[in-house]
This record gives sequence, structure tokens and C-alpha cells, in this order.
Amino acid sequence: EYDVFNSIYTLNGSKAINYSSEINFQQYSFFGQVSKNFLAGKLGLTLGLRTDANNYNERMSDPLDQLSARMALTLALSPKTTFTAGVANYYQLPSLTTLSYRNSGELDNQEVAQYFETWHYVAGLKWDTPFNSRLSVEGFFKNYPNYLLSLRDSISLAHLPADFGVFGNFPV
Repeated sequence: EYDVFNSIYTLNGSKAINYSSEINFQQYSFFGQVSKNFLAGKLGLTLGLRTDANNYNERMSDPLDQLSARMALTLALSPKTTFTAGVANYYQLPSLTTLSYRNSGELDNQEVAQYFETWHYVAGLKWDTPFNSRLSVEGFFKNYPNYLLSLRDSISLAHLPADFGVFGNFPV
């Protein structure tokens, strides 16, 4: 249950967003992972699958639509140095504030809401130093191909949490 009050300041003055909303839906997920070492433990490979679904709307109810996969590789370059790399796609549920948004009395985003897909690419090096410490460097890239947009100002929801305010209480 959400009780939302927020003031938005625009060129036309202040606009109050004030509503109460209750949502009730079930969500579930399935996942599995397999790991195997090769070359006397110098090479490791991990593969995984996950799916998520819920009954909030028909777009999010088929678990095959949110099937995500991941793969990670570790390679021992020396007894103390390891290279790691991975790639994965994930499906994330929109915020509950977005799912519970009501302006017309109905759940305004219920028909359009969907899981959004993200792709993560990661690579790094780990070095166990002779001083009982570890030095690691990692780089990553994330891609969000079909993120929800605010209909209020056409800004991607991916960028809104950066201001640490309430977000999602608007049509998408």
C-alpha cells in the first residue's frame, strides 16, 4: 500500500501528486547454475539461467519472456594472478511506485508496465600480493535497451534515481 504526496515544480507553477494505492500481485522466479573447472583448475566456467514472472499484467506473466542467461570465466594467469570476465542479461521489475501509480483511480501503468532488460559486461584482474592483501581491478559496461520512459517529461526511469528523490509516481 502506497500513500504518495509529492510537489512538482514546473514553468506553470507547483503541481501536487497526491494519491493512495494498494497493489496485490504474486511474483516468482526460477534459477539454476552450473560451474566446472578445467585444465587442472586453471580455467573455470560458470553458466546460469534465471526467469522471473508475475501476475501484475499479461505482459509480465510468461516466464519465457524474462529468460536471462549468464556466463562467467576465470583464468589463472599465475598462482597469484587471475583474470575474470562475464556477460549476463537480467530482467528487472519496475519500481513498486511505478506499478502502483494511480491518477485516474485505476492502476495507470498496468497495461504498459513490463520487465526491463539489462546487459552487463564485466572483466577484471585479481592479484594476491606477497603482503597478505589482494589488489583487484574491474571494469564494467551496462546496457539498458528498452527502459521505461516517463510520459511526464520523456526521461528514462534509469536516470531518475540519481537525484535521490521519489520517482515512479507518474505514467510511463
